Amino acid sequence: METNFTALDYTTNATTTSLNASSSYTTGGIETFSSLDGFITDSCNMTPSGSTNWDLLLAIEEKKTNMLISTLIYMSVLMGLGFLGNTLVIVVYTVRIQKGTTRIFILALAVADILNNMLGMSGEIIDITQHFTFTSSVMCRFIRFNNYITVFSSIFILIAVAIDRYRRVCRPHSKQITVCGAKAMVAFAVFFASLITVPALILNGVREFVLEEYCIEAYECTFMNAWNDTPYPHIFIGTQFLMFVASCCIVLILYILIGRTIFIHSRFSFRDSFLRKKKNKVEIAQIVPLAANPVSYAAASRIAEPNDSASDAPSGYGESEADALNIARKSILITRKRKIQKSRKIKNRTTLMLVAISLVFILSCLPYLSISVMKRLDSEYVSSLTEFQLKVHNIFLRSYFINSAANPIIYSFFNARFRTEVMGLFCPSRY
Repeated sequence: METNFTALDYTTNATTTSLNASSSYTTGGIETFSSLDGFITDSCNMTPSGSTNWDLLLAIEEKKTNMLISTLIYMSVLMGLGFLGNTLVIVVYTVRIQKGTTRIFILALAVADILNNMLGMSGEIIDITQHFTFTSSVMCRFIRFNNYITVFSSIFILIAVAIDRYRRVCRPHSKQITVCGAKAMVAFAVFFASLITVPALILNGVREFVLEEYCIEAYECTFMNAWNDTPYPHIFIGTQFLMFVASCCIVLILYILIGRTIFIHSRFSFRDSFLRKKKNKVEIAQIVPLAANPVSYAAASRIAEPNDSASDAPSGYGESEADALNIARKSILITRKRKIQKSRKIKNRTTLMLVAISLVFILSCLPYLSISVMKRLDSEYVSSLTEFQLKVHNIFLRSYFINSAANPIIYSFFNARFRTEVMGLFCPSRY
């Protein structure tokens, strides 16, 4: 039997049914919008009650899935890269990297990322391929809850990271966060993320709606029908949005303060280095070779003053010892200063790495946020998109998954030790 799929051309401007007062739905724990807007209308006077032509529904869904094949490829690539990268992060930072607060935070982020990669992206792929035939409420609730908790656990952990960096850079002489303190902060971040995402287990489930073009029932994973006429879904989404924006603001403010402190330190360090550079070179070049042999220094003093009496020799030797001690002290100070500068450089590089992680996290969510704003401002936004625009739309809708795959790349770029340890895992004979 030949089937008409003209409704899938996305050109209709039909209105939604009472069961689907809005064409938006939620996916991945974050509000998204149906790529088949205009497909559901109210001209078919039927209610969702056992009238589903399952074969026709599967055929409609297959065409929709084929249209979104680019989104599926995008998700699959991110899943593979994220799983491999975050597995390496967990192995290296667990076995090879010494204990510290940064290690605790990076491990926590890696665990959240790998859960997001494997469970969150798998759930998204299921949601895309079962857009009209999603019938498991338990799986739906699990997918939504997992995506919410991993995203918000990550952002709260990034707040903890920013606080730790702020104290180390801007308040170096104050009491610092310990390893136990870092573990407690991670535990609290996960607990608080769980607390604010519990409503997802109540609100989400299988929603029944009517595909008017064929007068058949369809099923999707989103807010259930029972909540259609209540404000709770809007309150929940609004709360999540405000929490995300507030968290991003906290992270950005802390890193702005950190950047200001680093800039001030760098400016004074550069000026100090410039003023003393020539003086240190002259002192080291002229005196250090003599300091290695005090007797030679004494002999040089006697040659320089041939009229000195024999009784002056011990005095000359004593002066050479004093000079040698002064040079030794200066050498120690120079060495200590270099160690401090190296330590500060490592600290600044670590801070820069964590700033990059935070920025990538925020930037990866911007496409989704932009789509959300456009949808709220223009109710016809999705229905006006062409097929190509819908493909791009669905990819951008899941841009926040980029963060999970990007973090291991950031670690490799900024952390030479991490690069070396990863190479050591694959080529142990060379590293």
